[in-house]
Amino acid sequence: MPSKPITIGEKKYYKYLIVWEDIVGDSSISDENAFNNMRVATIHTEAYVFKRTNKYIYSFASYQNDGDIGFGDRNVYPKSVIKKMTRI
Repeated sequence: MPSKPITIGEKKYYKYLIVWEDIVGDSSISDENAFNNMRVATIHTEAYVFKRTNKYIYSFASYQNDGDIGFGDRNVYPKSVIKKMTRI
């Protein structure tokens, strides 16, 4: 069962498990076999969704809500790299 949303200011935010693909780079010299075997990294991130647009998901993992409102551990993901989002 998903957790209850948090309220910051007057807005509710829901926590998600975001599974996404990140680039993998290597600056060393290697042969064709090593290059052909490179794969992207599949990353699992737990965060609150701040907003969604047609192209992007905005998230944060820490926040301040003690009169001043602030967001930390922020990311913006292109929707094209997100493989799955599950509300937790």
